[in-house]
Amino acid sequence: MSRHRQSLVLLHYPADALGWRSFSNNNKNALDMSQSLHQLRKFVSPEIIFGAGSRHSVGNYAKTFGARKVLVVSDPGVIAAGWVADVEASLQVQGLEYFIYSNV
Repeated sequence: MSRHRQSLVLLHYPADALGWRSFSNNNKNALDMSQSLHQLRKFVSPEIIFGAGSRHSVGNYAKTFGARKVLVVSDPGVIAAGWVADVEASLQVQGLEYFIYSNV
C-alpha cells in the first residue's frame, strides 16, 4: 500500500512588489520583465500550510492573503488522484479565479 504525502505551499506576492511590470507594445513606459530578472531577489514565504486535508483550505487561505488570481501547479498523477479537484472546489467556493498548470 503506497502512502502519499501531501503539502500545500501558498505564496502571495503582488507583482509590483517584485519589481515586475507587464510588457505591452502599446505602453511605452512598460518594463520588460526580463530586465528586472538580472537583479538579486530573495523570496520569503509568508506561510506554509501542510497536512492531511490542507488542500480543502486553499481557497480560504488564498482569499485571506488577498489573492484574486491563483496559479495551481500540479502533475497528471495528482490530478488523477483527485486532489486538484478538491483545490478547485475550495477556490470556487471563495469566488477566486484560477489557472491549472499541469505540464510538469
